[in-house]
Amino acid sequence: MLLELVTVPIIKTSEPGCRYTALSYMWGTGSKVRDATVDGQAIEMTENLYLALREISSSRLGKESIFGSSRSRAETEVLRELVQQLRQEPRGPQGGSQHRTQTAPGTYLWVDALCINQADVSERNQQVSIMGQIYSNALRVISWLGVDDKARHGIKAVQILGQHVLDNPDDTNSVAWLAGHPRACKKDYNPQADVDDVFKSGSRFWDSLHNLNHIRYWRRIWIIQELVLAKEVWFLARGIALKDEVLWAYLDWRQVLYRMEERPKPDRIHPDIWSRIKSGGFPQDGHIGNIKGLLDVHTHRQKVQRQGSDPSFADFSDKVHPVLKFAASNCTDPRDKIYGLLGIMNDEEIPVPDYSLPIRDVYTDFFKRYVNRSQCLNMFLGRAGIDCLRRELEDDLGLPSWIPDLHRIATLEEYPENKTVHLIARPLRDGAGGADEPQVSVQGHSLMAMGAFVDIVSFVYPQSGLEQTDTILATLPPHTEAVLGVPRLQALCKLIVFAVTFPMNNEQALDPDNWVQNVPLFLLAIVRASCPYELTPEIWTQFGPSLLFAKTGIRSDPHNFNRDLQEKILGDIPMPFDWRGRSATALIHDEAVRRTDKLDVHLFEEVSEAYLHGSFRPFHTNQGHIGLGPYRAQSGDRLAVIVGYVFPVVLRPVGVEGKWSLVGACIVAGIMNGEALRDNVLERIEIC
Repeated sequence: MLLELVTVPIIKTSEPGCRYTALSYMWGTGSKVRDATVDGQAIEMTENLYLALREISSSRLGKESIFGSSRSRAETEVLRELVQQLRQEPRGPQGGSQHRTQTAPGTYLWVDALCINQADVSERNQQVSIMGQIYSNALRVISWLGVDDKARHGIKAVQILGQHVLDNPDDTNSVAWLAGHPRACKKDYNPQADVDDVFKSGSRFWDSLHNLNHIRYWRRIWIIQELVLAKEVWFLARGIALKDEVLWAYLDWRQVLYRMEERPKPDRIHPDIWSRIKSGGFPQDGHIGNIKGLLDVHTHRQKVQRQGSDPSFADFSDKVHPVLKFAASNCTDPRDKIYGLLGIMNDEEIPVPDYSLPIRDVYTDFFKRYVNRSQCLNMFLGRAGIDCLRRELEDDLGLPSWIPDLHRIATLEEYPENKTVHLIARPLRDGAGGADEPQVSVQGHSLMAMGAFVDIVSFVYPQSGLEQTDTILATLPPHTEAVLGVPRLQALCKLIVFAVTFPMNNEQALDPDNWVQNVPLFLLAIVRASCPYELTPEIWTQFGPSLLFAKTGIRSDPHNFNRDLQEKILGDIPMPFDWRGRSATALIHDEAVRRTDKLDVHLFEEVSEAYLHGSFRPFHTNQGHIGLGPYRAQSGDRLAVIVGYVFPVVLRPVGVEGKWSLVGACIVAGIMNGEALRDNVLERIEIC
């Protein structure tokens, strides 16, 4: 392959001069390389880059792919449009570096591996600092998804669904139109027969969408700014291309699949496929799901720009969660977890890229800038703490306890005791406006936050789940109910319901009536966690009432069930009218199992496993509070609340008097609504 490097100035696409296309791709980690010639000099490039350049080459895109596969008429038209655009790009004056292929005269491509001398740290620093300009001023970005059949078949399926929604806007909130697409309706294999495929829907069409979700490209940290800043994006696989507007339309429509419980089955779709989709068999998550978050950021950025102001990273504080999801993304250098975001920040916030700095300093500088500007900790503090840092690991960076180790988040999530990453929230309580000094700031490597010490952890329960509810209730301090003003079982129920609800819906979690409507699920989850058998109706009849009484003290016959429910859980809360006179079986089992439109009981089982069996352990305090705390919390730790973060935290004193380490976030009954900030004297807490 012959390549030519040219140097051109970065200009806005509205100005005359050179036009270019930027390439977005996976570098790849394999040892296989290909030879090429740049300006007469032999170089090596990764296999994936080589294949991308060959596919982009006009002699390859214009007809059958070099991999030899047929295309439909619609797919050919999309590909022809991309080829025509590339061929018509005007050539500009010579003057950042781009390369173009020998077979595509007039086509300029910017490719990081070829246009940046990766061995020269100073050049790498300079080029990374203008990466945002490079991608925002490109005519388009081509996202190379690779030669894997997963990408190709997935794009074909997205093209069918997304293009239909674009052409038929009235179908955006409908699924009935699937009947007009035979490939989406038919069952073409027996799921039990395909033992090698983890996701088995019975339809290769729906399987292809699942597989597209999980290709490695979506895990690149750099696609955040590459796709957010792009004026238009073409997703390219072997012999097939997809316009960004089609993918966005598909992702918007995909949300409809999450709300289809009550929708009738479309005509012609196979019942097994429809059942699989309705039951959640169609993948809702996966790496491609984060692209929807990027679209939200992109839309917000365009709106701010139209208003005449320059969007900054702080403007996106309520949309940063999709960005943080990429903290577990792939990158060659850990510093890229920060530098990969520079293109969506303004000049005041951009740290100067310096790959010679220790990773610890790069991470600390980034979060220092963010905290001092935003006065909010909700974005990241739930991913921090010694519970997540795991100091004993060999690759410990020595970060302050309040800074998340972005490089190791992917590794940490493999450990069940590190689920504290779920405590991430949109800002619900910011620093107090109008104060003479910042409520939250960073000085050196220390987080200085106004807050209040609430209590001292007196006992952390051994690793246990909901099946240990009776033990937890029996060992709580006798003054717990007096402190909380509610029955102890109600306190535990509120904690579990809050833990399940908050990551999905902040407002619903804070609704005071939310926990009441989920009492049947809470009690059912306790019985299911305690039962050694699958809880079928027959098993419930045999074991359910006795297990319920053993774990909670609640009897099951209608008269005593209502009395115990009121006394042991509801307390002063009036019992819902339709619960009255019902037995435990009628209310707990029958009603909870039918509630497919609300929180599912399986979510409570997940809480039992993830929050109690693994990451969070129940604890109580000297004053009688009960909470779910970090896995590594221990007796003597201090319970505190700090301005700028919505959750209480567990702190531990360090060697220097007056300084504290963050153990992790927690959930505590009775102080989740700002009571501690109202009832205690605020002081400045130094977390290091």
